[in-house]
Amino acid sequence: MQSYPATYDTLKQVVEDAAKILGIPTPELKIKDVRRGVANYRGGWVSVPRWAVERGFAYAAYYVIHEVTHHHPDAFGHGPTFKHLEAHVLAEFGMTIKRRRVYAKRLHALSGPVLYSDADAK
Repeated sequence: MQSYPATYDTLKQVVEDAAKILGIPTPELKIKDVRRGVANYRGGWVSVPRWAVERGFAYAAYYVIHEVTHHHPDAFGHGPTFKHLEAHVLAEFGMTIKRRRVYAKRLHALSGPVLYSDADAK
């Protein structure tokens, strides 16, 4: 995985690429000072909390992919179909996920190195 700073432009590219992988229209990206992200299907946008962006590109890209995956018509909620689609998109970005319930506990490059660990974020 390439190392980029987590900027609006780099994350916008993640949105575009993830939407293309999922075969869905590209939602608009919003970065907000909020606690949780939102996938607004009807409005055609996703929001990502600023704190997620501040954790670096790997985590911010994961968070964007997570929210974009909610726009897939078969990915309602956080069920098995959602998790399968999310894992597929992450793999296309060279990442694999170890979950803590729904969200990432750790993100690894497919080649093995840890890209993000929630233990480092505390």
